Amino acid sequence: MGPGLPRKISRRQLLLRAVAESLDAGRLYTELDLTAALRDWLDDAGPQVTLDPVTLRRALADHAWLVRDDAGSVYRLGTRHEGSPSE
Repeated sequence: MGPGLPRKISRRQLLLRAVAESLDAGRLYTELDLTAALRDWLDDAGPQVTLDPVTLRRALADHAWLVRDDAGSVYRLGTRHEGSPSE
């Protein structure tokens, strides 16, 4: 994988699914906790994934893998994560 998010949507979705599956379903994450969890995932993924946690968090939210509360301070897994495993 090259730098940044994959351009091809199917590859991007695979990456985002893998990240979402590493998060705890039902847990509410503060921005700080979510950033730490994403940083841990990126560390485990190794040097082939060259993203920062903020870009990854935004992509997860943009693609409905994460949902933010109305105040914008708490995140949880979105309905996309609860949906079909084939996507």
